[in-house]
Amino acid sequence: MKPIINHMIIDDELLNNKNYTGMEAYGDHIARLDNSEKEQLPEVRLLSYYTGLLNIAALRTGGISGRVLELGSGMGCFASILSRNLKIEELKVIEYSRSLLDKAFPAMFKFLKMKHNDMNVTLISRIHGSYNDIKLEDCTMDFVIANHSLHHSYNVRKTISEAFRVLKPGGYMIVLERVLGNDMSDEEIILKGETELGVRHKTRYGVPLEKDLTSRDMGEHYWREKEWIEFLVSKGFCLVNIIKTRKFRNRYIHALYRRWSKFVYNDYILKSFLIMQKRITLYRYFTNVKKGITVFVLRKPL
Repeated sequence: MKPIINHMIIDDELLNNKNYTGMEAYGDHIARLDNSEKEQLPEVRLLSYYTGLLNIAALRTGGISGRVLELGSGMGCFASILSRNLKIEELKVIEYSRSLLDKAFPAMFKFLKMKHNDMNVTLISRIHGSYNDIKLEDCTMDFVIANHSLHHSYNVRKTISEAFRVLKPGGYMIVLERVLGNDMSDEEIILKGETELGVRHKTRYGVPLEKDLTSRDMGEHYWREKEWIEFLVSKGFCLVNIIKTRKFRNRYIHALYRRWSKFVYNDYILKSFLIMQKRITLYRYFTNVKKGITVFVLRKPL
């Protein structure tokens, strides 16, 4: 695995908050897990689901290829799967947590390689830095991908502006994000960020159960769909497509669908169905309209 490239400024404000401390502890925690425990991580359990969504989005771009930049790589699960793509010439990943890059990334790559032996570690360059200050030249990347990372940005407009800058004219940005419904009030959003996280989340992050922990402490921010769209197009991007998914109200049905979906995503009819954004009336009744993942496909004008 290539050495980590250091682009992080020592006195960056991101290195002095609860979010950074939590992510550093999380990286240490991940590195200590055995394979059975790694298998239960949400990043692993949902990997095929997110990969399926990315493949659907990629249909509108002609396929992911060339030089690719991933913003907020975390423990590297998504990057590991991307490295299997033979059309990608270079894959740069940027992450501000040194522990995630240095400890969790190699551990997860080794774990996932047992399942996918065609992963190419030589393709990946790990960058320790901030995606609000990407130290890459203008117009050098063909694709920028952000999988559940932009909601961690403390200045999302700046993050999107940086992504726009490093993309070549005609290049694409694909964003997978949690998006709130436009009907959610400001009070509901504030309460969502300040609600104490439960045992499951604390265990996941390796945080002592007696310690207070909210999603705000982990650097998470919440925005409605209309706000996301405004953020994304305000810096010059053209919105090519929006792919919406919704979580079933019954968690058992949702778990079954999530397991089933990794096979269904190989079906061209379903891909076309989702891309055309057709709706089924029953789908509205059986799903939770406030919970879901939205994929934005953006293009930098020529």
